[in-house]
Amino acid sequence: MGWVPDQPNVTMTRVDGYDAAVKHGAGAFWWRVRKGSEFRPIADGERPTHFCFNDNRGRYHMLPVNPVKGSNGHGWEWDGNLDKPTMSPSILSTGHDSKGNQVTHWHGYVRAGVVGFEC
Repeated sequence: MGWVPDQPNVTMTRVDGYDAAVKHGAGAFWWRVRKGSEFRPIADGERPTHFCFNDNRGRYHMLPVNPVKGSNGHGWEWDGNLDKPTMSPSILSTGHDSKGNQVTHWHGYVRAGVVGFEC
């Protein structure tokens, strides 16, 4: 699908994992459970520990779902909907440029199964 600059909101599609998400592109998402250092798909009735998705530009993100926290101490609230999730707060993806300065790569949201771009 890819990123469409004049369409900042993309309806999300649940897929089986990373390979399927790469084929699908923007808006693909899947759930994972972390046990030790291993990640695996969720089983029926199991609460996921991580929400993985491609944003409206097709870039991959993985969010820890509360009470799980990432290395930065943050976790996201999830509304419990496996097929049309809402994650809060908004998602800020940062990195560093060639000079080591922190830059924002993407700031957006996941609401009711739609991924959108805020800035």
